[in-house]
Amino acid sequence: MEILKHQVIQNMHKNGLIGIVRDNNEADAMTRTRAIMDGGVTILEISMSTPGALHIIETISQEIKEKGLDVYVGAGTVLDPETARATILAGASFILAPNFNLEVAKMCNRYCICYMPGVQTFTEIVTAMDAGCDIVKVFPASAVGIGFIKAVMGPLPQARCIPVGGVNIDNIEDWFNDNAYAVSLGSGLTHPTKGTCDYEEIKAHAQAVVAKVKSCKRK
Repeated sequence: MEILKHQVIQNMHKNGLIGIVRDNNEADAMTRTRAIMDGGVTILEISMSTPGALHIIETISQEIKEKGLDVYVGAGTVLDPETARATILAGASFILAPNFNLEVAKMCNRYCICYMPGVQTFTEIVTAMDAGCDIVKVFPASAVGIGFIKAVMGPLPQARCIPVGGVNIDNIEDWFNDNAYAVSLGSGLTHPTKGTCDYEEIKAHAQAVVAKVKSCKRK
């Protein structure tokens, strides 16, 4: 099944949540991915700093297709076009990065993949938008603080900004009030208890985060 770029973007905005999976080993990362997916998270970002990331993307992408789920898996921490191409071949339907790279943008544009680079300034946001990026990743969001996105949307009302870094269940509502297009959570979603990897615990926490996001989106 062909995944269209606008389907990913629409799902992201509708459900309002990206789940970032990063771990020190493939087995735990796979457990966390399946747990948050079963907990209702529909946009799954697998960080390329995780061992076996490509295999996880390929496996989860195939499971999504076989089950016909309205769920999308993509790659995070993509720093160069070679890695971008590898993740696309593995089944990634979107790509995120902590920085902007023009060659990655070109690669994603070529294959109609949503590329969300990390930004912190107006110049970086406009540069990314000029390169065809539909959404930008405000990273680390904790460094610029709540209020940044609303300030951006004064002169750039067309900007779609997603805060990443320092977002958790307790400040999700504040970020949506700041006009976040969606929010992205990593350890605040996939590591409810530090040092453990319990499927049921992670799934239950994911359900709580999903419910919180939905309540914020209804307001």
